[in-house]
Amino acid sequence: MNGSIQRLVWDLKYPPPSSQQNESKTEGLQKPKPEDILPKPAHTLDPQGPSVSPGLYSVTVAAGNETSTQTIRVNPDPKLNLKVGDYRQQEKFLVELMVIYENAHAMNEKLKIKIKELEEILDKDDEKLKNVKDQQKQVNTIRTGATRLASELKGGGVRQGSFFPPTKTHRDRFLRLQALWDNLSTAD
Repeated sequence: MNGSIQRLVWDLKYPPPSSQQNESKTEGLQKPKPEDILPKPAHTLDPQGPSVSPGLYSVTVAAGNETSTQTIRVNPDPKLNLKVGDYRQQEKFLVELMVIYENAHAMNEKLKIKIKELEEILDKDDEKLKNVKDQQKQVNTIRTGATRLASELKGGGVRQGSFFPPTKTHRDRFLRLQALWDNLSTAD
């Protein structure tokens, strides 16, 4: 071995969805360090973005001052009886779902700041504060719904995903989430 990489394998995915680390303290609960958790999973359990569909992609690798760009081909799984269009349907669906999630995540972050500000100047029973908290609950319902729907298709944590396109049930749930988001985001 001359110290060079002989083979590199990785999953080509979109960037992961926005999230925040839960650093809250719970009395009597001590969170373990990542290195203390056993068994060690073979892959990350952090949220992942959707996988890319089979096709040609341009990949750039940078190491120090050197860069190399090359076209690569992502092949479909030969063991699955799926067409490239099936992969693309799932990719498109998950990317559109991620847009709803990201919008809801961004609104939730703004609402958290607004709630904190209002709690400093208003009584906890004030209608304005209650309305903003209610809006945050609605936003989190959309965000959680998008997360659950995405995980049914792409898996998550230790749960295996699927390469199959979304079903009618998945599409119906997506449309309900989209309608909830449209209704909430235009209410301002």
